[in-house]
Amino acid sequence: MGTQIFEGFLRFANVYQYLFLLILSHPFKKLLQDDKARYLKIGQIDEEVRLFYEEKSAVTAYKDK
Repeated sequence: MGTQIFEGFLRFANVYQYLFLLILSHPFKKLLQDDKARYLKIGQIDEEVRLFYEEKSAVTAYKDK
């Protein structure tokens, strides 16, 4: 009985983990592309990506440096 409950918990945890990764995969890819553009100079900087909820003016100030 105890092992069945434990196995059920593990299956629930796996499903939850996959859903979490699926939800975060698009923003994570977008963040990686913007990071490559800013620091490796590969690609174009996306003005709409706000890292850590920064203001849009902070992005343009960083670009002007």
